[in-house]
Amino acid sequence: MKSFTEELKFLKEKTGKDEAAILAQAVKVGIDNLFREYIITSYLNGEIKRNQVVKFLDPKKIAKIDAQKKAIDEDIEWGLNKG
Repeated sequence: MKSFTEELKFLKEKTGKDEAAILAQAVKVGIDNLFREYIITSYLNGEIKRNQVVKFLDPKKIAKIDAQKKAIDEDIEWGLNKG
């Protein structure tokens, strides 16, 4: 595994950007990912409603999340009623 310094050097060489620009982009990407993760978690936990989530996520993404949650809920229900 490469060190942080090696990764940063690689990115500087490949992008032609300076360290500050790369680090700023990395922070932005990280914040975006964390934000999406917490929006989805909050939605699945019932802490925010679907109409709030659509402000932040693509409707296709929300539909996929809903379908996955439904499948998991059905599997759990099946497993609980099997025995």
